[in-house]
Amino acid sequence: MLLSLIALLLALAVAAPASASQPVPVLRQAVPKVVGSRGGSAPVTLGSAVAIGDRLAVTAYHVVADAVSISLVFLDGTTVPVRPVLLEPAADLAVLRAERSLPARPFAIRDTPVRPGESQTVVGYRQDLPDQPSVKYGKVTGQVTPGALGPDGRDWPLIASDTAASFGDSGGAALDADSKLTGIVRGGLATGGAPTLLSTPAGAINAYLARGWVLDRQGNPVISQPSTAGVSFQPYPYSAPWWRW
Repeated sequence: MLLSLIALLLALAVAAPASASQPVPVLRQAVPKVVGSRGGSAPVTLGSAVAIGDRLAVTAYHVVADAVSISLVFLDGTTVPVRPVLLEPAADLAVLRAERSLPARPFAIRDTPVRPGESQTVVGYRQDLPDQPSVKYGKVTGQVTPGALGPDGRDWPLIASDTAASFGDSGGAALDADSKLTGIVRGGLATGGAPTLLSTPAGAINAYLARGWVLDRQGNPVISQPSTAGVSFQPYPYSAPWWRW
């Protein structure tokens, strides 16, 4: 009987997903929803964002494109107005800055590439569960090109994973087992089989931050310089059906 119980516990341990090291409430608090309006309409939830600094958050460009009066709404109910200080459609990235500290512990950005087989945690606001961000688990399965264009013209391949994805996840966090930010959720790729979640790699985020296009030497927000001339963001660059969350 004891051996059977031990075997059952071992089987459950193997089947359970590898989770990020931070407690779930901490992960959820650091991933606010993005609320704003377009074309004079009433404010609605546009997607998700990720806290990466005391006053900085990052999201997908298509989440805030053409949006006005943007705010971040955190799990504890705190609402913080923000404004874009970096809009890069070629990389589908946007950095948002608040005039006061964000009520969340920011994620550290991973500085090494992820590898296939690594565990992944995705945190984002599903449209069918708007009151709190969901936490989902999966594994990195590979890369997809073309990816996200960096400020030096480098193509950063998108990270593909088998993590479950939902509408509203766009701009949310893709994390490794140490709760480091590995990517920003960009959308999904349908290949005829199981849907694949795609995220813009953290390396592309670091490339823009390293250029100083977000803050000047005095720490003041600045508007991004233009991307490489002649390059435009193609929202559907794949032969297979592609959609965004």
